[in-house]
Amino acid sequence: MSPKNKSALRYIFLFLAFCQRPASSDGRGKVLTLKSEENAITTLVIDEKGGQLYAATSEDNFRYTMDQRSAHVVRVRLSNFSRHNTLILPAGINPLTAGIFDNQHHSLFFGLYGDPNRSVPAKVVKISLPDFKYEKVLALGKDEYGLSSAILDHKNNIGYFGTLYGSITSIALTTTSVIGILGLQSQENAFLCALIDPHGQFGYFGTSSGNIMKIRLSDFNPIGNLTVFRGEKGFRSAVMDLQGRYAYFATEGTPAKILRLSLTDFTPQGTLVLEESEGPILAAFIDYTGNIAYFVTGSKPSQLIQVRLSQFEKLDTKVLPREAYPVSAATMDSLHKTLYLGINDHPAKLLKVPLTE
Repeated sequence: MSPKNKSALRYIFLFLAFCQRPASSDGRGKVLTLKSEENAITTLVIDEKGGQLYAATSEDNFRYTMDQRSAHVVRVRLSNFSRHNTLILPAGINPLTAGIFDNQHHSLFFGLYGDPNRSVPAKVVKISLPDFKYEKVLALGKDEYGLSSAILDHKNNIGYFGTLYGSITSIALTTTSVIGILGLQSQENAFLCALIDPHGQFGYFGTSSGNIMKIRLSDFNPIGNLTVFRGEKGFRSAVMDLQGRYAYFATEGTPAKILRLSLTDFTPQGTLVLEESEGPILAAFIDYTGNIAYFVTGSKPSQLIQVRLSQFEKLDTKVLPREAYPVSAATMDSLHKTLYLGINDHPAKLLKVPLTE
């Protein structure tokens, strides 16, 4: 081989090594920097058993759908926290929100926000796994905008998506088709978080105005509406204990509040008010033992609030690494006690934070 060809081959190997490089680490967490056009991480979905993380990205944090933009879905290999590959969706499919991972049918679903100002309805996009290919997009009905929360009924393979204006759409995920739309009262708008009980019988949707709606999924009917807070910021994140006895809804206010809700009789069982600097809460998770809940704040610096559920008391507050701001999305690998954060930047970053010292 000529010296010229050897030199060219050397640069190819260097380039490939650069593209597949694992994340950098500073001892407090690992940082994976995305590409230049990936400046906002809109949602994160984790496949714990498969060892994959899916990061939905956009050019910026503009929340409405743009005709000429394409969302990227970055697949990250968790074993060495490195970029695996990227799926670039067709133009007009952006930004991605409210992700669902259907491990039984090897599919990934995202909601699309739409644009109420231009009558562009919300959509649901399906991505097939493990080949990681765009499969289908489903446009929802008129006046359906702002998909911001989602739950999955594994038994019946139905996804339920909460919207900006207080409706819930049920979708048959096998065929990616609408089953029904449940329109609720105007004050129960902006469903920003949702939970499903372990038996798949009931869905709980929290609103930005401080309401919690209980839906019986078998006939897709509301059977409870609880107004918890008035005149203050409502719920954006929630978590349920492993037995389905209690749910914990966290507010966007500062200081943030965490509501303990008995699911047996759908009544509040206390409110934990955090410190003045602790809030708003952007995400909530539970560890595999079911006794510790973790709440991620959007403050500067970002914080991780630990709550012992058995006594419903704050256990600890940890300041996250300085790179963890501003947090735009979060998910948790409960089995390996690891937190993954999406950080908006130019370009955006993924941050891996171990939850054990």
